[in-house]
Parts: sequence; structure tokens; C-alpha cells
Amino acid sequence: ALMLPRILRFYRIIAEESFAPLLRDYYGFWLHSGQKLKVKGDASVRGDTAGSEEHKDVVVTGLSDDGFLLAEDENRAVMELYPDGNR
Repeated sequence: ALMLPRILRFYRIIAEESFAPLLRDYYGFWLHSGQKLKVKGDASVRGDTAGSEEHKDVVVTGLSDDGFLLAEDENRAVMELYPDGNR
């Protein structure tokens, strides 16, 4: 009974405004900014068409519009990371 009013409130925010107000709240509890990851340079990284098995060190910077992790490599190139289905 307590959840429905909250869900309706969030639905109204999304319908009348955008996801921006919810993202501000979400990032307030977010633990991943600045987290360092090692990713494979293959199809799991949008925009990297090299297809190599080389690993890249990246730092998480936020979420993309599609809800995937955004990260930057050492050259400040922004990447959208996709799950590989294994982890």
C-alpha cells in the first residue's frame, strides 16, 4: 500500500518533466562514480570497433541515456559499457 503512491509520484515526474529529477536522486545514492574497471576492447564497448581482446582501464562517470554505464579511458574517450552476459 505504501509503494503505489510513490510509484505514481515518480510516474508523474517522468511524464510531466523528464528523468533528470530522478537521476539527481539516484546519483545521490550512487556508489560507482570514480570506480575503476578493466574492460575488453570488443563489442561490449560501444564505439570501439577494433574487436581486439586487449583490456582497457576505464573509470565510471555515470549512466547513459539508455541506462548503461558510461566510462572514460586514459585518453578521456567516453564509452558506453554493455554487459557481456557472464557477470
